[in-house]
Amino acid sequence: MANLHFSTLLVFALVCTALFFLHFIVSLFLGDGHDDAVSAGLENLDSMAGGFSIFSLFTLSGLLSGSSIALWTYLLFDDASYRAMLIALAAGVATLVVYGGLRKWIRLLDRPGMPEALIVERGDEGVVYIRIHANGQKGGQAYFDKYHQRRTFDAITEEGQPIPSSTRVTVVDVIGEASDNPIIKVKTHL
Repeated sequence: MANLHFSTLLVFALVCTALFFLHFIVSLFLGDGHDDAVSAGLENLDSMAGGFSIFSLFTLSGLLSGSSIALWTYLLFDDASYRAMLIALAAGVATLVVYGGLRKWIRLLDRPGMPEALIVERGDEGVVYIRIHANGQKGGQAYFDKYHQRRTFDAITEEGQPIPSSTRVTVVDVIGEASDNPIIKVKTHL
């Protein structure tokens, strides 16, 4: 009978672990916005608790990781004692809390406005994203990488020839408020 008990728990542990890794890999490509489906109705509790509550820990990935750790910990013991169950439960809850806390902390780092929006200045170099029309006509765009950020701006040029996509350009002037959404006047980078 103990062998059947072990086999059943082993299957559950393998399934939970496989689902966790599958969910983790999918989250790398699609983001983790769908992970909040488990705790969707509990966001108001987060704001009442100063941005963090115990309910913010209950996400799909948190529950899968906690279940996996609890099952594997229980399977490490040779006996089916209460001590083994309590230790496994404690390991699962600890995993759930640590995983949820880290996830919440990482999300705080990723708030809008942190870090400040990228601002370009004269002399900055970028790359044409959408072909920039000649003689100051609007319609082109260029992107700039600075401080580990990438931002795309509307761009114009006073050159007599259009600047094709993927061409390196240099900022000549910033038209409008630099912190808003300015139009960037560029020239071909030499």
